[in-house]
Amino acid sequence: NGAELRVTIARWFTPNNHSIDGAGITPDIVVETPADLGGDADTQLQRAIEYILTDTGQ
Repeated sequence: NGAELRVTIARWFTPNNHSIDGAGITPDIVVETPADLGGDADTQLQRAIEYILTDTGQ
């Protein structure tokens, strides 16, 4: 019959009191994920390392 019951047990808000329920949050740095997730490359880790080294001046 298509009946549905939803029970909200938590609400998530940003520091500016913006609800992210159903919308998520936009990352500060977008890293493309390859279609082949079984490969050896970890693009998110590599970008994080690049960011840290650049941010700290190394």
